[in-house]
Parts: sequence; structure tokens; C-alpha cells
Amino acid sequence: AGSTGLASTPSNTITVVAGPASRLNFVQQPTNTTAGSVISPAVTVQVQDALGNNVSVAGDTIIIAKAAGTGNLSGALSQLTNANGLATFTNLGFDTIGSKTLRASSTGLTPTTSNSFTITVGAAAKLVFATEPGTTVAGANISPNPVVQIQDASGNNVSVSGRPILISVASGTGPLHGSSSKNTNAGGQATFNNLSIDSSGAKTLLATSTGLTSAT
Repeated sequence: AGSTGLASTPSNTITVVAGPASRLNFVQQPTNTTAGSVISPAVTVQVQDALGNNVSVAGDTIIIAKAAGTGNLSGALSQLTNANGLATFTNLGFDTIGSKTLRASSTGLTPTTSNSFTITVGAAAKLVFATEPGTTVAGANISPNPVVQIQDASGNNVSVSGRPILISVASGTGPLHGSSSKNTNAGGQATFNNLSIDSSGAKTLLATSTGLTSAT
């Protein structure tokens, strides 16, 4: 306390404490990562009072869910707060690419929505038949033409051009005629437009590429 011409004086020390738990807040926001990977650093959510002060309350259940975007959120979606009122989610992830947001909620507290983040495609991991070979007359070109796509481990298409894809007969009789090796286009697809088999009967085809899981 002070006044002109008088010596000022301090009060005794006072402490202002946080109010009652009222809301949630993302401390560590989710960050961009690849499909099938764990979001890192781990997402954290803090219990706060109505004015944004951290509330040290242990054992509150915090639930994380997808707020916007496609695909399923994986990992342990429910965590308890520690002694400081902080809940840590160490193994969250998405298999589907695109922009997402998360929502944190807890009974009796105002929920909160995270910043937007992006899940990008993972590394090339496997092959799939985007277009299956159709029933065809012996000696004629297989129609529709088989189309093979490169994907990541989570099933997202990988755009990698120039990757050689080989086609062979996986089951059934008779040799395969035509161009059995094609390079992928910019979208990571290889189209086999002149394959044929002379002998009749049920067949399956096998698509392979070095370092990738094959597809039948």
C-alpha cells in the first residue's frame, strides 16, 4: 500500500489457488504423422479451472475421440490424469490419410477440440489388385485388364512411379502370354493390357515387386 509522501508497506504473502476443475485443454497438440504410425510426441490433455489455470486433480478419466476427418482412431483412448491433472495418450494413430482433429472429454468438464493435423501416406509396403482379371475366352486378352496398385501397410495408395511389377500365373494350367512386366505410373498403378492364356479353366494371377508384399 502506498500514498504520496508516506512510506509504502507490503502486505503479508497471499496465495491465489486454482478454482474448481471446469474444462479441458490440449497441452501437447497432435502433430502430423504417417498412416499406421503413432502420433509423436504423445498427446496430452490438462484439467483446468474456468480461467485456464491448471488443476491438480488425479484419477479423472479423460477420453479422446476423433472430432473431424475420416478413418478410425486407434490406441488407448481413455487415460487417467496424474497428480498434476495431466492425461497422456502415448499410442494414438490413424490408418487413413487426411486432415483430422481430436476431441477430449470428461464427465462434468467442458470438452476441447485439438488443432487440425494431417495423416500422410506411409512407405510403399504391398501390392493389391485394383482391377481384378475377368473371365475371358482362351487366347483373348484378359478383360478387364488387370491393374495392380502399390499401397502402404495401412492400405492407402502410394504414388510412386517407375516401380516394376511382375505378373505370373499363381494357380491353374497354361502359360501366360503378353507383357508380364510393367512399370507403375505416377499414381503407383501398373496396367497389364495384353495378357492372355491359351488353356481353359480356373486361374489366379500373382503380382510381385521387389521389397513389397505380393498380391494374388
